Amino acid sequence: MEVFENRPMGEGVKRMMPEPILLSVRQVAALLGVSVRTVYQRVSKGELPPPIRIGRSVRWHRPTLERFLEDQQKRMAS
Repeated sequence: MEVFENRPMGEGVKRMMPEPILLSVRQVAALLGVSVRTVYQRVSKGELPPPIRIGRSVRWHRPTLERFLEDQQKRMAS
């Protein structure tokens, strides 16, 4: 969980913001440090899990994405 400081009227206020469970393609790209196009290319190559479609939107389930990436790291290490 990330902590954000909000400073209304000069007072420091901390509040907890939960991490989103569903990530947009831009959020996935930022998390991985790649472009949006690269995210889609990696999905088509099987290097990333496919997104969940919600209407016309696509989202990635954060825990699933994190597990997938951890598994990929383990495979590369062995």
